[in-house]
Amino acid sequence: MWQIIGDKFVGVPYGKTLETTRGLSISADLKGRIWARTEREIAVWDGERFQNMNPPNGESALDVALLSFSRDGGMWVAANKRLRKLDLI
Repeated sequence: MWQIIGDKFVGVPYGKTLETTRGLSISADLKGRIWARTEREIAVWDGERFQNMNPPNGESALDVALLSFSRDGGMWVAANKRLRKLDLI
């Protein structure tokens, strides 16, 4: 993963800020925020690192299969054989 800073491409050390990179996929929400999905977590890029955004009341082990963003600003998450909608702030 790369980001543009000024007129240069700079590598993003995403692997050091995610619990795992296994099953990694990257998506952008309607506000342009970058989200990562791995087999263990959901995370959002804050400009320097990925911040874990796993639901606090969810299971301790999260097996994320899919992220999809809705027009109302929410996010659908398929994880642990369940589909749920999260409201994004």
